[in-house]
Amino acid sequence: VIIVLTMDKSDIDGTKRMIDEIHEIISMPRYLILNKVPKADNEADLIKEVEVYLNQSVMATIPCDCDIMKLRGSQTIYSTNPSHSFLKAVKKVSQELFL
Repeated sequence: VIIVLTMDKSDIDGTKRMIDEIHEIISMPRYLILNKVPKADNEADLIKEVEVYLNQSVMATIPCDCDIMKLRGSQTIYSTNPSHSFLKAVKKVSQELFL
């Protein structure tokens, strides 16, 4: 089960409830991905905080970046900046999931 969540409190609380309910029904590996992680925040501290609260390891983080929103779907970030940090994070997630 892959669960993607943001750092919003209501999203984290909802994820906690969902993890608890899923665990009662099925016992499957769960992969947490933190999406839209602000660059200004200390990523290691955020990960630790979420892992402790959810009692679940965070597999990866994807940074929040306004460059993607600025494109407004008119282009892909890959076509404008193939070495963008967002793409590196997504590639890392795909490698971890499919190895």
